[in-house]
Parts: sequence; structure tokens; C-alpha cells
Amino acid sequence: MEAISTNGDLFIVAVAGGEAKRITTQSGFDGNPVYSPDGNISRTTRSLRRKYESDRWRVMLYDRQSGKSENLSEGFDRSANDLAWSRTARRFISPRRNETQQPVYCVAARRRARKPKKIIADRL
Repeated sequence: MEAISTNGDLFIVAVAGGEAKRITTQSGFDGNPVYSPDGNISRTTRSLRRKYESDRWRVMLYDRQSGKSENLSEGFDRSANDLAWSRTARRFISPRRNETQQPVYCVAARRRARKPKKIIADRL
């Protein structure tokens, strides 16, 4: 059966229960949330185009205090995979598939960052 939609949104719910708060609203898929070590920021991945499963995964940060999301990887032409926070929550590490290689990049956890910095060269 063909999927009617590839959309998936993220919600926050208090541990004690209560009403769910939707934190994503665009028409593509949002998923893979991981909170920063201090619990203030959730890092997620996002596919922007609805019904397009081959879309590139962007790195999104959701700030719980402000309620705002920011796209950290729009200018980078590879999908984000398997992101891991640093201990200080100031950066995260991300392998990015590049044809048959998978170099690893370090990305600052704020938009002021330039491009992701390659920290491990192409590897199999």
C-alpha cells in the first residue's frame, strides 16, 4: 500500500501527563529528537518536502525556552545522520554520507556557525 503522507510531527508531553504540545508543523517528516545534555535544546532531523522520501535530512534545533526552531544545515548538501551531542552541548558530531564514503563532521549548535568542519576524513 502506498503511503498517503510522509509527514511526521514531534510533540512534548510532561512526564506527569497532560496536554501534548506540537513543536513541529511543516509538511515533511520531523524525527529523531535528542535532548542536549542540559535538557534545554532538542536536536532533530527534518525532511522539508512532503511525500518525497529521498529529501535531504536537515539538522534542526528546538529551543524549549523560546519555542523557536532553527535550521543549522540548509547550506550543506549532505543529509545529517546519527548525530551525537558533545558533553558541553556546544556542538555535535555527524557522519555524512558522500557516495561510498562517510566522513565525520563537527557542527556548532547555533546558527552563527560557519559550515560543518570535517574532523575525520572519508572512511568506509
